[in-house]
Amino acid sequence: RLPATIALAVAAILVALVIAIPFGTWAALREGRAADNTIRVVSQFGISVPDFWMGILLIALFSTYLGWLPSSGYRSLADGFVPWISHLVLPAITVGVVTGAIMTRYVRAAVLEVANAPYVTTAESKGLSRRRIMVSHIGRNALVPVLTISGIQLAGLLGGVIVVEVVFAWPGLGRLVYDSVAARDYPMLQGAILLIAAIFLIINLIVDILYAVIDPRIRLS
Repeated sequence: RLPATIALAVAAILVALVIAIPFGTWAALREGRAADNTIRVVSQFGISVPDFWMGILLIALFSTYLGWLPSSGYRSLADGFVPWISHLVLPAITVGVVTGAIMTRYVRAAVLEVANAPYVTTAESKGLSRRRIMVSHIGRNALVPVLTISGIQLAGLLGGVIVVEVVFAWPGLGRLVYDSVAARDYPMLQGAILLIAAIFLIINLIVDILYAVIDPRIRLS
């Protein structure tokens, strides 16, 4: 079950980052303006939307009405790229949009905190270009909290998005936990929970190591 869950989790976190990083950064740089207020309202709406409801709407639109994508099931990459990606798109967008809405608020807060730091003001007073300040000063320093929330979200997704996997008949860890509970298969349930706990520990370890790569102050300490 793990390859199906890994594929869904990685695709979903990529969708979430594509949403969160540009919109969160744009909202922070336009604090208090119409763009900031709009992004905050939309992200709050995304957080409030149940992921299973989002999945049902996507199935109704892209599978039932338009007929572009399959409504459920899973195909491995060995069956071909097109069947694999066509089955992956809807569940990845379902999970990614909700996760991206959560991460957008964290990205906004992180960029906003760094943008108001004294060293950014110093860089601006030296006449550095806005692009260089964004990349070298704001972007890199804002990566640490963004990396934290990304690791937490990825660990949660790898732990199994139970409802979404049930809606899309996705044969991952979440569906395994659901089936184990329904069948009262306690040994299988215990094994799945232990695997999920191990995944959390491994991802947290990787995130801690990446802290030192991104921020030299952490490495020196």
